[in-house]
This record gives sequence, C-alpha cells and structure tokens, in this order.
Amino acid sequence: ADGGRTVYLNLGKADGLRPGVRFGILDDAANRVADAKPKARLEIIEVNQQTDHLSRARVLPERRTATILRGDKIYSPVWQPGRKVNIGLVGRLDIDRDGKDDREAVKSLILQNGGDVTVDLKPDGRQDGVLTVDTRWLVIGDEFKGVGGVLEGASEVAAKRRADLETQAKGMGITRIDLDKLMGWLRGTGEEDVVPLGGAIRASDFVRREPPPPSKARVSGLYQSPDGKVRTDIPE
Repeated sequence: ADGGRTVYLNLGKADGLRPGVRFGILDDAANRVADAKPKARLEIIEVNQQTDHLSRARVLPERRTATILRGDKIYSPVWQPGRKVNIGLVGRLDIDRDGKDDREAVKSLILQNGGDVTVDLKPDGRQDGVLTVDTRWLVIGDEFKGVGGVLEGASEVAAKRRADLETQAKGMGITRIDLDKLMGWLRGTGEEDVVPLGGAIRASDFVRREPPPPSKARVSGLYQSPDGKVRTDIPE
C-alpha cells in the first residue's frame, strides 16, 4: 500500500510483535532464510489491537529497489513468535569502525527487536551470564590483538575466556554470527540513518536541490503556483 512504502503482515499482538522490530523481506521461495539476502527491509510501526494477527510496517529506504509481493517471507535472527531469542556477545563490538566498543548500542537494538542478551564477554575479560541450551546465536566481535602477537594481562585472560566460550558454543550447537551480519538484519543497510564521510563519501548523498522558482509577484516563489498565484495547498 501507499505506493509500496507500507506493508501489512499476518503477525500481531498474539505473536508478541511490537513496534520497532525490523525484518528482512525474502522471496517466498527462499530457503535457508538466515543466509538469504533480503530484497528489502521493513520496520513495524503499528500492531493492530483489535485483531490477533495484523500489523503495519514501513519499508526502509534502500539503494536498490525490489518488488514486494503478497506471500513474501520475513525474517529476523532475534525475533520468534511468542518467545525471546537468546544471544551471546563476545569481544569488542565496534559497529561504526571508530575503534570504540558500541556494546550498549548493540544490546539496545537486540532488545528493541525482541531478543535478549544472556551472556556477555567484554573486551577486558569480564563475563556476565553463561551459555545455555536456549542460546541461539553467539555474536563475535573484533579479535584480541597484541604487539608482536603477544597478549598481556587482561587481554590474555579475555582471549582465553573467549576461546573457551566459543568451544563451549560449538559443543552446544550454538551458531556463530559476525557482528556485521547481525547489524545488517537489525539496522538494515543503515542508509536511512548514516551519511559516510572521508574516503567512503557517496555523491548520491549530496544530490543538488533545485532552487525555488523566481517570484512573479510580491509573494515568495516558495509560495506560488506556476502561474504566479498564491498557493493554497501549503500546510500550516
């Protein structure tokens, strides 16, 4: 609906859905949805309270366009109907590549999308929580690095705990996922929020805007129709 900017889902309050959750949209024939490349992404903006399985979502801006069809699938790695998806975090989580840990931002996105963080191994080696059989994903951040390949002090402890945690996850059948892949699902491409600068600058982010038409009377061209009369369709 709405020129392709709005879609309706057959999921709603009875499924535990809430506004803010984001999904990737996949073709109805997609297999292995966790590895499929979404053709578009959406964000839930309203969950209908008069019926059990209905919600409204906005299609997020993307650089490429794809036709969204009735029957397409949706997927999120951190949302399942009626239950929380448990996630583990490991290492430094730098989502904007500024060299700083963005752990709290990652946690907020996971919670917003209906998931829960049950184990968290921080860069300094401190660990909150433990892995359980209910943990679905282990999100792997940046590797620990040391001068000359040697880790010292807290970094050595953190590296050992990280290795132990990953070994434990493998034995429990918990799937590893890198941070970029998780953020791609939770934030979409990020193109609606971020304009990169420096070497990553994109000319398409700075499209020239046409100036308003010249004034044909005493009223600014911003408020004129093409024939020079005052426009009456401008919202207050």
